[in-house]
Amino acid sequence: MTLWIGADPLIVASRSKVRRALLEAAAIPVEVIPADIDERAVAGDAQEGAARSPSDTALLLAQEKALAISRTKPGRAVLG
Repeated sequence: MTLWIGADPLIVASRSKVRRALLEAAAIPVEVIPADIDERAVAGDAQEGAARSPSDTALLLAQEKALAISRTKPGRAVLG
């Protein structure tokens, strides 16, 4: 039994082996397409405007990764 009802696998926009393993353990089919973004630049941009917590920086990086991949895969579900 799977919780996933999509026609295509969930795209994971990172190289996280742990994230992939958790999704696969939940019987969710995944396709790994790592986003090619400069994480230091994104985190640096976030720091310039205002002090951000590590969790806010992680959220921003996840959003940027998901957006980068979703632009190339319209209509697909992407996890950043």
